[in-house]
Amino acid sequence: MRTAVAWNRGISASGGAVKVMINDVGDVVSNNPYLPPVIYLTNIGVSSHSTACAGNVAMNHPSFKGAAFGLPQIYSGGGADDASTPPVWSAAISAGVSFGNCSWWTGQKGSIAYLDRFFDYTLRQYGVMMFKSNGNQGGSSTPYATTPGNGYNMICTGAYNDANDANWANDAMASYSSYWDPVEGHEKPELASPGDGVDTATTSNPWIYYGFNGTSSASPLTCGVATLMAARDPSLAGRPEVVKGMLMASAWHNVEGSALLSEYDGAGSVHAGAADSALRDGQYAYVTLTPSSFTNNVYDVSFTAYAGDETRVIGLWFSKANSAYSTDLLDMDLDASVLGPNQAVLTSSANTKNPYELLSFTPTQSGTHTLRLSKIRFNGTSERLCVAWSSRLDMAQATVTASGNLVPGGFVNLTFSDPFDGNVSYQSHLSTGTLPDVAPIGTGWVLALKANNLFYNSGAFSGFSGTLNAAGVATAVGNIPNNPSLSGRVFRVAMYTQAGGQVRAISDPTPLAIQ
Repeated sequence: MRTAVAWNRGISASGGAVKVMINDVGDVVSNNPYLPPVIYLTNIGVSSHSTACAGNVAMNHPSFKGAAFGLPQIYSGGGADDASTPPVWSAAISAGVSFGNCSWWTGQKGSIAYLDRFFDYTLRQYGVMMFKSNGNQGGSSTPYATTPGNGYNMICTGAYNDANDANWANDAMASYSSYWDPVEGHEKPELASPGDGVDTATTSNPWIYYGFNGTSSASPLTCGVATLMAARDPSLAGRPEVVKGMLMASAWHNVEGSALLSEYDGAGSVHAGAADSALRDGQYAYVTLTPSSFTNNVYDVSFTAYAGDETRVIGLWFSKANSAYSTDLLDMDLDASVLGPNQAVLTSSANTKNPYELLSFTPTQSGTHTLRLSKIRFNGTSERLCVAWSSRLDMAQATVTASGNLVPGGFVNLTFSDPFDGNVSYQSHLSTGTLPDVAPIGTGWVLALKANNLFYNSGAFSGFSGTLNAAGVATAVGNIPNNPSLSGRVFRVAMYTQAGGQVRAISDPTPLAIQ
């Protein structure tokens, strides 16, 4: 899930920016040494399933780490039916919990029921997010999503098999993962995460549960990544629309079907590194719309996109369930289009069933682009809206590190690394410029470098291309010309990997400051 990309940037859940609850069939065990302290909202008995879910969020073992390892505490609330679940969430909200995972179902599937409406109401009313397993009905004759995940507002996660390695090319959706949408027609699941063979926490010594399977396992992994996102941007603890919008916009790992939106993995599989990059760079807008927000029935949000850099953008809102949990309506319907810097329409979307519009395009010009949201229906008085965007530049997982004697006449040691993908070819380049300048390197891919003569000539420098070893590492040594005019100048170096003629990964630029 590329969580290590965010970890390596210093992002950690240890600051406790968000409180997380495991709402499950039982309670999380309190004495597993690899879990944070447990705060109990119920006392119905320890469950290995609940404990495994907690491990996927926050386990802190030398070899097995949840996405949000270091979380100061985790809340536990047992209750998995129409009667027992609402009191658990009421207690959690009173305690300041913002994220909760529900890896269970009521036995209902395929349509919005009482508890789905309860969660749609609760998420909208109290600004919390529920993460739900999409269901393990994939092998049945009716492979629907399951309650309480059939509403509009929660995040439902399907499961894929990651082949027990970090390579994405051999991943495949799990055959059991539910994929039919509810009869109301909105997309389920919204996302996918690894669900097969996940090593996590259990209730007794030696405290490790080997091989936690199912969408039950996938959903808390998504919750863990969201917790890590809130460590980057603490405001997400009260902005569930942003959590969902950003996870969907940055879900660049496509396991099956259409890369934008498909039956089994929804918008795609969670990419923690891309989500973190987008949050780092402030790539979202969060506003409250009223009827007066629209001019000539349109509302525009501007964002920057770069020529050749494939970009995804989403406009997302919530449904409105009533407080009796008997109705659940989409009071707003927006169509969407993306306009380029010259105001030409680049792509458009007009979905009537989903509470979002998700679009993808490859810009032909760098500069300010516009997501234009056209009002089709606005029946309420106000609606919160998230617009989030992510590009392939956000996917940077490779790194270039530099050391040496960075003076005219000196030398530089460069290490090229992609720890997720060894034995692939790499190419690096040097340039004097970076964003807003970009250099195309393949369909939909760019490096954040200026494509000048130095960029092209440096591609042939000794060690700037070759094959990464099995650990994903290569090195090079370069001599710096003995030219005094270089003093005080800053150059930048970046790399990409490829296999079969296709770009696999890129790095962010690394500055080389000549002293």
